[in-house]
Amino acid sequence: TAQILPVNQRAISPPITQTSAPRWTTPTKYIVSVALFLAAAGVIYIGRGAIPLVITGALLALFIHPFIRLLDRLLRGRWALAVVLTYVGVILIAAAVVLLVIPNLLEAVNFILAIDFQQLAADLAAEVAQARQTVLDSPLLETTLGALLEALQNNLEEFAETAQIPGGGAISLGQIIPRLAGILNPIISLLVGVLFTLLIALQMSLAAPKIAGWYPDLIPESYKPELSALGKTISQTWVSFLRGQLTLMFIMGLATWLVCVILGVRQALFLGVLAGVLELI
Repeated sequence: TAQILPVNQRAISPPITQTSAPRWTTPTKYIVSVALFLAAAGVIYIGRGAIPLVITGALLALFIHPFIRLLDRLLRGRWALAVVLTYVGVILIAAAVVLLVIPNLLEAVNFILAIDFQQLAADLAAEVAQARQTVLDSPLLETTLGALLEALQNNLEEFAETAQIPGGGAISLGQIIPRLAGILNPIISLLVGVLFTLLIALQMSLAAPKIAGWYPDLIPESYKPELSALGKTISQTWVSFLRGQLTLMFIMGLATWLVCVILGVRQALFLGVLAGVLELI
């Protein structure tokens, strides 16, 4: 029969201890740090074309954030709806500005196409020839500017003899397609960039409450009151600055529009909008 041992003599299994993971050595830490730095640099290099779009989208989201907060209070906490309505307003304002700019751009293009570049080059060549003759009377100026004026005169005379007026003559289909491609390529690139910028800013604005609730957890408890007060001060200062800039934009745009209307200047509304936008810069 098995012998029963007293309780105090029974074998007691040793406690199970968790083996701690081996600590990284200093060289290993350095190697991992360098590898992470190179990986981050590689990601930034690969996505360097999108960095301007991300920065512009962040600035746009920061700029319209006060309007979203105001609309959110009016809608009683419907943040997503406030964001969508604010961006719809931004798109409508941008479209209105573009519609004001397009007629003036077309007028400027027609003005450029109506210029007789051959005659303009001939007139400039005559002016350069007269200036060169004056320079030849001074030995000091002739040694420094004589060769430059001579080359400029020859180039202008050659251009006046061989250049074609942009609006004149018959143009074949083979000449139209490269010109259209050269015009449409930057326009399409600009539109795609604007679209991606709006999407990035929209995503940042939609995620703003989550970001605001996430980053305070990273701040140590001893620094939270001070950093919270600093964040509120920065927010109030930014809102006040934005309110002042919008007021100045409205005043300058309205004043420019009224003065242009009184003086009978063409495109008075466009000049008023342009003056208001430039006031922000």
